[in-house]
Amino acid sequence: MKKVIAILFAVLMLSTLCLPAFAASDINADEQRVIDVLDDVVNSKAGKKMTLKVSDINHAKNFMMRDEINLTKAQADEIIAAADKCYDIVVASGLETEKLTDMKEADRKALLAAANEAGAPVGVTVEYNFADDKVEFTYQGNIIATVEPTIKITGADYTMLFVIMGAAVVALAALAVVVKKTACAK
Repeated sequence: MKKVIAILFAVLMLSTLCLPAFAASDINADEQRVIDVLDDVVNSKAGKKMTLKVSDINHAKNFMMRDEINLTKAQADEIIAAADKCYDIVVASGLETEKLTDMKEADRKALLAAANEAGAPVGVTVEYNFADDKVEFTYQGNIIATVEPTIKITGADYTMLFVIMGAAVVALAALAVVVKKTACAK
């Protein structure tokens, strides 16, 4: 009986490490067009190539994979036109860094208005916190993404290491019990 409980406990511990993601649909062709526009490279006035970070593009892609989001051609065209307007504002402002605080206030307000225009077809609003130089994207009152251009050191997180080590200890203990019982039976 102890063997069965030990094995079940080991299987339970290992299964918690393998939780799959459910309920995410794929993106349609119009949503892919929007992702492609977000992935464009924009050349600044000084010739510097500017792109969105891969993580930011992944945020947008993950948002569009939600079941309640299913862009139509008209919505995608509206978002793409507003995104192009955002790119034009950034290029016209002469921005050469990723800090929006380096933009003139009028350009920053125009960029924020164009970003909200891009999010309007799907109900996403964009807010900019000047003090923290942080952009927050909200959907139905919940923050779905935060873009912080500066790197912050947050420290190490060893939680997953301890979980894996605990599962390994339980598996080794179960193995030791089985080996000992097998050796005693001979």
